[in-house]
Amino acid sequence: MTTRTTGPGHVVVVGGRMTGSAVAASLATRGVAVTVVDAPDPLGDATAASYGWINSHKKHPESYHVLNSAGLEHFHGVLAGVPGVFRATGHVEIAGTDEHVASFEQRSRRLQGLGYGVDEHEPADLARLVPGLAVRARLVRGFPREGIAAPDRLVAHFTATAVAAGARTVGARVDRVHRDGVVLTDGTTIAADAVVVCAGVATGAVTATAGLEVPTVAAETGNVVMGYMATTAPTPAAVDRIVTTDGLNLRPEPGGGMRLQALGLDGDCDPDRAPFDVPAHVTDAFSERLAEVLPAAAGTPLQVRIGRRVIPGDGFPAVGPVDDDARIWTLVTHSGVTLGPWLAERLAEEMLGAPPDPRLAGYSPRRFRASTGEAPAAPRAPGDQ
Repeated sequence: MTTRTTGPGHVVVVGGRMTGSAVAASLATRGVAVTVVDAPDPLGDATAASYGWINSHKKHPESYHVLNSAGLEHFHGVLAGVPGVFRATGHVEIAGTDEHVASFEQRSRRLQGLGYGVDEHEPADLARLVPGLAVRARLVRGFPREGIAAPDRLVAHFTATAVAAGARTVGARVDRVHRDGVVLTDGTTIAADAVVVCAGVATGAVTATAGLEVPTVAAETGNVVMGYMATTAPTPAAVDRIVTTDGLNLRPEPGGGMRLQALGLDGDCDPDRAPFDVPAHVTDAFSERLAEVLPAAAGTPLQVRIGRRVIPGDGFPAVGPVDDDARIWTLVTHSGVTLGPWLAERLAEEMLGAPPDPRLAGYSPRRFRASTGEAPAAPRAPGDQ
């Protein structure tokens, strides 16, 4: 454990999933007393429905690519040693349509120019790279540094690390936050020297109780927040790496199944439905696409759920102090599985007196005082997330 020399004595972390558990672990292992306040979201949380693709694949502008690359390397350098949370499987993308080929060629050249690992393959290599895949292949590229995370296992790891370092958890909901702590919905007050809001899609609502603006995009049917995720039963036909195709994305799951995305189906994803109340036509479409893309997996049982992406108001991370006194902080970001663990380390260092990481310039939550920007478009094309 690192001995703390400066910074807050007690921090309340609001939210205990991906970013909140990572922040709690980063602070607690540095000697800070931490209380995590968290309660299950009846609508489901973004962590459980994440695709878990660890990458910096289609991240604009370049400063955002830099952050995601740092997050990716944090997995390789730090989290690869934690059993069961990360596999550097690599990623193969296959383009068959004119539109996909054109965008993929441009994206691959950009990544090569940024020094990102890109392997050039021929369509004939596909039988070796992904045995059993049956797709039209005109352009094939590999991304060897990319990998997959098990989001729930990551949360369990960070939570256990935080608790072992002395953090305590409170199963409750926060009614409001203020510069001296938080008030729970039952009226209980928890005093603190600082509060870190890591409440995912609820971050904007929580910070607003202190009169501070850190907007997040509200869920609406088919918008950037909403998406479907499918998980298959174990099958010998499962892929062994991330695979992106024209109409279906696949990745291996612990236990021998696969996690699937079909971004083109997300247009009717309804936030008012319960997490597993998925229209039958969506489940049927996943089954049909899986049979087309990976014939040996045809008929494999699968379950589809509704997921919510955490999207700050302008699409980019909001990390650091929100108020002028640095008593209320936030860590809210899309790509929370890729970015959360690395950003949590940077935030903890800054809270304990280190200078802000220069790579985070422009990503302060205080930027929303001037402009909320525009929310990004919903992901619909291969390579989007």
